[in-house]
Amino acid sequence: MPTSTPHAVSAGTAAILSLIPGAGHFYLGLPIRGATYLVIALMTCNVGGFGFVIWGIDAFVLAKRMNEGEDVKDKFPLWDVLFFWLLS
Repeated sequence: MPTSTPHAVSAGTAAILSLIPGAGHFYLGLPIRGATYLVIALMTCNVGGFGFVIWGIDAFVLAKRMNEGEDVKDKFPLWDVLFFWLLS
């Protein structure tokens, strides 16, 4: 489902909010991604804190893309989940 942002979003705010798993993505209006990251963090107890880095970068990049007018889709980030599990 395509998501569009009627106003500019702050990439920095999205990245900082990602210290709370999923919060940066909820801020961007991407609840499926946000909920996915939250569940992963709860299930793994966020082993090593590595997830915060990945999710912060993801939220930052998505905010930049949204501000540039790109159509960002709110989808289940399967590749991100597999990548996280392989590194944990």
